[in-house]
Amino acid sequence: MNTTPSQPRKRAVGRPKRLDLGSLLDAVLHFGLDTFTMAQIANHLGVSEGTLYNYVRSREELRGRTAARLLDSIDTVVDSSDDWINYLVEVNRQLRNLAVENVGLSSYYLHGPYRPQTIDLFDRIVSGVVQRLPHSNIDLAFVLASHASTTTLSFFSDIDVDERIFRRVLRSTLPALNEALDGAAPAGVSWAHVVQVARQ
Repeated sequence: MNTTPSQPRKRAVGRPKRLDLGSLLDAVLHFGLDTFTMAQIANHLGVSEGTLYNYVRSREELRGRTAARLLDSIDTVVDSSDDWINYLVEVNRQLRNLAVENVGLSSYYLHGPYRPQTIDLFDRIVSGVVQRLPHSNIDLAFVLASHASTTTLSFFSDIDVDERIFRRVLRSTLPALNEALDGAAPAGVSWAHVVQVARQ
């Protein structure tokens, strides 16, 4: 029997530890969407900063990919809601919770630049409104959905704000906005144009 104390294993010489994009995104969440640096991510993962650029072109791309992955967790189907107002309240409740937990997500959601999967998310939300709001069209649904998310993230993404207030505000302002618009989007509003520009 060997009685010598065991020595810590030295790292084998050769290829660096294997990385994948998911590890980078997890590391961004560890440090925060708005505050991480590429040096922090590299140090955290035990690789050189240059290695990160094998996976992303820039810090902005890494930030966008991380935010887009977070937003992919939003349930845009919401089978339990046949009413367009309740639908937008529920989608924005999920959005608000993500924004409370992840500082910087609000900025990405409101200002971009957007990843393709985020545009797909927006499209699913807008389509969800169209399905639930009789006699609506995609442009009006875009205006209503934009109002809901802008209101939610601009005024109610602080953890100290009671969720009941956020729900009451959306439930009162959304029908008022729809009525004020008389069931039509303002002239010049085009969801198809927004998508086309965002995908360029």
